[in-house]
Amino acid sequence: KNKFSALCKFISKDMRPVHLTQSSGFCATMDPRFSLPSQAMINAQLQTEYTEMKQAVMKSVKLECPMNIQGQLLVSTTIDCWSRLDQKGFFGVTAHWITEDFRMRSVTLAASALEVLLDETDEVVHEDADTVVTFLRNILQSFGVEAFSLTADGPTVMDKVRRVLAEGGGVLGLRCLAHIFHIAVGHSLDTKGVKEPVATLSAAISHVKKRRQWWCKK
Repeated sequence: KNKFSALCKFISKDMRPVHLTQSSGFCATMDPRFSLPSQAMINAQLQTEYTEMKQAVMKSVKLECPMNIQGQLLVSTTIDCWSRLDQKGFFGVTAHWITEDFRMRSVTLAASALEVLLDETDEVVHEDADTVVTFLRNILQSFGVEAFSLTADGPTVMDKVRRVLAEGGGVLGLRCLAHIFHIAVGHSLDTKGVKEPVATLSAAISHVKKRRQWWCKK
């Protein structure tokens, strides 16, 4: 039982696919006396652990989060999207709040598959902005909290998401500062006066690394 529990924690904490336990390489590392559980058993245990963890998070939120005058628990949220190689979309939602003794808390509320269309840059197409809004509202509702603010990347679809939430619930919409810096630095490095020296420096570093590897082998 302890080994089964440890296996499930390994999968959940390291975000590994369940089918990993059926691979020949993984099986070779296991004690032959330990009978590997089926994927159905692992999925059932992971669901149980998720439910327990969700209840713990909801209890923590209820005790620590500030309330508005309507008695609603308020959190700041960040949302991001990414895709697999087959362009299947995934969304992550994180809640943030500050306790009465000024300790910052951050909890991932969801990292779920979502039926939306993504373009070649992993951004949601404009037509699916309403799907993102509904997804976010459902996640927050399931945890019994309301969004005070939403921080997301800067594409036009996220602008629409922020606008809809601001008009429909007074949510403060913010652009991700790290994403803004990323774009600014990327554009700066792409200018002619910077791009060529950076490429030359990169080639020099690569050459030194190769020479060092050759020298170590020798």
